Amino acid sequence: MTTEQIIALSISLAVIVLGVTYLYIYHRKNQKSSKGTAVLDVQRLLEALGGKENINGTFLDHKRLKIQLNNPKLVSQALLKTLDISGFLTGKELKLLIKDNPIEVKNNLDKLRNEVRQ
Repeated sequence: MTTEQIIALSISLAVIVLGVTYLYIYHRKNQKSSKGTAVLDVQRLLEALGGKENINGTFLDHKRLKIQLNNPKLVSQALLKTLDISGFLTGKELKLLIKDNPIEVKNNLDKLRNEVRQ
């Protein structure tokens, strides 16, 4: 084998190793992101918020779900913690940090709320 052939073979092997490494990392990243797409149990969230009648309105601000409440004392902090949701209360407005799929959580919560009014 000549020196040029050895260099070409080395470069080819390096490109193959880099390509396989890239594909492996890309595949693992996609697996992690697909695991995080589970929507939380909106029915339990509704229970934690004190029921359908305790919610005046919902608004979305990035990943924060803002909820206007009738009676903040009906909110169950313990149940919110079991759902792995953090938030803070200001007056009658509860701001919750929804990590995964906040738009879908808000839409499902609104659907459950509107079932009472019909």
